[in-house]
Amino acid sequence: MDRQRGMSLVSLMVGMLMLMGSAGALMVSYRSVVQNGVAASANAKRSTEVASGLLAAMFELRQAGFGQGASNAKPGGAVNVNLVLLNGAAMSGASLAGAAQAVGTTVVSGNALVWDTGINGSVQCSALVGTAAGALLRLGPVPCAQASAWGSLNWGSPTQIITIGAGAVSMQVQKTSCWPYGLAPAASASIPSLVQVTVVGTGTGAASACLASLPN
Repeated sequence: MDRQRGMSLVSLMVGMLMLMGSAGALMVSYRSVVQNGVAASANAKRSTEVASGLLAAMFELRQAGFGQGASNAKPGGAVNVNLVLLNGAAMSGASLAGAAQAVGTTVVSGNALVWDTGINGSVQCSALVGTAAGALLRLGPVPCAQASAWGSLNWGSPTQIITIGAGAVSMQVQKTSCWPYGLAPAASASIPSLVQVTVVGTGTGAASACLASLPN
């Protein structure tokens, strides 16, 4: 009687089951790697977008008080006049509602900043508004007398700069000693008293600017 040679049907089926199990494990592993890669890429893109948005906001803010206060003892704008911090700020149609906060030498927080800029004899006002949903909105520029008249201005429709995070966006303002762009010419040089502004987003860090045109 001849012996059966080669693989039996049972052996073949067992081998196929083992291959299928290995293939399934590899697919699960591959899927996990792809998902992690996509998430990392999305987070990196998100961080870049937030950083770009905050950089744009700081660039806008550095115009605050420019061209104002030529007759002042220190030529330039004044905090609480050419730069106003609001708390509880929100849009109501084309108007901006909120409560003005007095800025001094201690840190004061709010969720909106209004500033004016004078160029060629024309004064315009702009604003940044942080929302409870984590968005940073830009208003203006619109013609105005000065930033302290923010409540009577027709702002039109806001432009969303960026959605910073899931939590509220806040602004911290203080009259303090700082150098614009963080650059000091020498260790012995006196540091000017200017306005330091920080925009804070939940879970995304913060961005700061020292406003050179607001020495008063």
